[in-house]
Amino acid sequence: MPTIVAAAVTRSRSLVVSSGGGLGKKNRMRNIATSITTSKTAIAVSLIVPLVALGLPVLDTAAAIVRRATSGKRITQADRGHFHQQLIFRFGLNVRQAVLLLYAVCFVLGAVALAFSGEFTHVFRHAS
Repeated sequence: MPTIVAAAVTRSRSLVVSSGGGLGKKNRMRNIATSITTSKTAIAVSLIVPLVALGLPVLDTAAAIVRRATSGKRITQADRGHFHQQLIFRFGLNVRQAVLLLYAVCFVLGAVALAFSGEFTHVFRHAS
């Protein structure tokens, strides 16, 4: 029976047990691979969350740059192609409705970003 040398709780709240009795090379390699996979996932989430939270402004700016570049205009030249202007002129919303719709979209994207980052887990854990 192997003796337990160390036990630690990692960030993902899983128990990592190191055995002094020699788990073997195969188990150590599996632990290293799991650690690397967890690190890659954390890095990917940390890059994706801000992009999702800022999704609407980033997408609006990117669309404006592409639209102006494909039409042969300078990307700094003004036009009426931004999302809020399209909502007002093309879809007939008034300024207040357009702003409230864009706020709602940004709120939803922010909630999705929080869900990706795992910040909602403590809320649901206490509710049940």
